[in-house]
Amino acid sequence: MQDNRMRVLFLTSGFQKNSSGGIAAFLFNFYREMDPRRIDADFVAIAYQCFDLYREAIESLGGRLHCLNVHRFKGITGKRNYLKAVSQFLDEHEYDIIHINSGGFFTNYLLTRCAKKYGKGAKIISHSHSKMTTYRGIKKAAIMLARRNFARYADYFLACSMDAGEYMYPSSVVSGPRFSVINNAIRTADYAYRPETRAAMRRELNLEEALIVGHVGRFTLAKNHGFILDVFEEVLKLEPQAHLLLVGEGNSRADVMDQVRVKGIGEHVIFTGLRDDVPALMQAMDVFLFPSLFEGLGVVAIEAQASGLPVIASSVIPKEAAVTDLFISLALEESANEWAKALVDAVSHNRDSRRDRSDDVSLAGYDVKQEAGKLIALYETLLVGEI
Repeated sequence: MQDNRMRVLFLTSGFQKNSSGGIAAFLFNFYREMDPRRIDADFVAIAYQCFDLYREAIESLGGRLHCLNVHRFKGITGKRNYLKAVSQFLDEHEYDIIHINSGGFFTNYLLTRCAKKYGKGAKIISHSHSKMTTYRGIKKAAIMLARRNFARYADYFLACSMDAGEYMYPSSVVSGPRFSVINNAIRTADYAYRPETRAAMRRELNLEEALIVGHVGRFTLAKNHGFILDVFEEVLKLEPQAHLLLVGEGNSRADVMDQVRVKGIGEHVIFTGLRDDVPALMQAMDVFLFPSLFEGLGVVAIEAQASGLPVIASSVIPKEAAVTDLFISLALEESANEWAKALVDAVSHNRDSRRDRSDDVSLAGYDVKQEAGKLIALYETLLVGEI
């Protein structure tokens, strides 16, 4: 390895136990496309280790995984604890680039300030991965006040969509020269539709003839699992042999399992847990259900489209996620019955015409090799002081 490689810190919260999540997947997908002769990387999760799913691959490329084991984020005490842990870590390490990745405003803002103060002159990148809309009252006022000062603490600002950028940063940043959107891109070839993979995975699941409704995501408020179950309950009235495939982990999984039992649909719902074969699981699905309450982008919806799946998504999902004509947007105010009818109709139109759409996704700008090249170029530009 060369000694003149860029030293880069990828920093994220990792706030859910036994969970990976979209930010960890994003960082892993981009890192494995970066030339290890140009970048020397540390991955830091503040709470729980969210990179374990990718540990072997990351370490094989020379990356190092750290976890600060700060499990409390809420309140002044929680914020003080994780900022202390991050500042101590930065005191013991030195980087050229500190790339902060978070969807929560306060976490991103405070980590950016911390990195600016304790980063020993590193170039600081703040990266917004969400557009949360749940803040109200005094918290919302505090965000509006803090947002005005955000421009002082980072050298560059990134977002996974314009919506995510406008949520996190002041308008002067989003409209200025120190901001850009980096697409949450994927290895499109991994998701290319292959009938033989579909058949094999459906045999493995013992669901060769069933209509399979799929969802991939952490069990957390934003993913709206309760509504997923409501919609699926209506689907069963139209397609009695349908099954629901829920891929992921998270804090609310037990609650969702309880709801399944109460609804009496347990024989039709499969909880897979964390999986490293999501592309193959998507091949087995017939439709992807994505009624999130908020998303920075919703990269899993792009993965689903690449595999030729119709996506039934909430209208809050940023328009950038609609990269093919397979993307169908519905308001969350619509009834579960209306969602179910749209879902079954989409399956019927796509069942005999499903095809590989990975090239369409690449042409839309979501191929990770291309986007990772942009990120490396940004790091190098920052280091030579051209921004």
